[in-house]
Amino acid sequence: MNQPKNPTALKRFLNISQFCDGILSSSEIAEKAGDNSKYVKKMMLRYNLPRRMVNVVPPHRNRFYKCGRHINKDGYVSVICPKSHLQMANKNGRVLEHRLVMSEKIGRNLHTHEVVDHIDGIKLHNIPSNLRLFQSNGDHLRETLKGNCPQWSEAGLIVLNSTRQEQLAGQRVDTHLLKVKQGDARLIEILRAALLLGIDSPFLLGSSLHLEKAGISDFSDSNLKRALDDSYRKYA
Repeated sequence: MNQPKNPTALKRFLNISQFCDGILSSSEIAEKAGDNSKYVKKMMLRYNLPRRMVNVVPPHRNRFYKCGRHINKDGYVSVICPKSHLQMANKNGRVLEHRLVMSEKIGRNLHTHEVVDHIDGIKLHNIPSNLRLFQSNGDHLRETLKGNCPQWSEAGLIVLNSTRQEQLAGQRVDTHLLKVKQGDARLIEILRAALLLGIDSPFLLGSSLHLEKAGISDFSDSNLKRALDDSYRKYA
């Protein structure tokens, strides 16, 4: 290996090279070696020391690593689809986790018309015992809405009691779509799951980035409940 001839430079080179493993960045190596990051980068390039690819962070060192789990804006989890279930994968090679879990539970791929429902209503809680299968969305709605009285908001009651002309003249607002666009639908599902399952639950993997974006760092039940109430209040 080509090395510096100057004794002082050689000493710095040997100190730096021991940390060049192809994983650590130049700034991280500089911190460990107690040297200057620009000098470290210069030495790595000049003497072709092992260095990390640009903008690539090994998964186990990435604090936002989700183990392949992604929480979409609707609050559902998608994962990388295994080869055994490729018929269920989307164009990006991913599948909704609750559908994959149900598929493995019953031992076959699901049909597109089949609907998987969360018994406790928590979309992130994808344990097999919390999932049930319906043959169609109609069957799903008949079962889940049976005996439930709609919880109308004050604004909703005003619309119900208004004339048809007044309803047509008013501006229609899809609150669910608005929640999705604002990222609040996902945040609400994360907060509900955290309160029910605990913030350290494996079903909360992949949620840290979204909680951080929402400015939530205190994971006590009281603070999570307050954040959930605030999210609901925005669309009351």
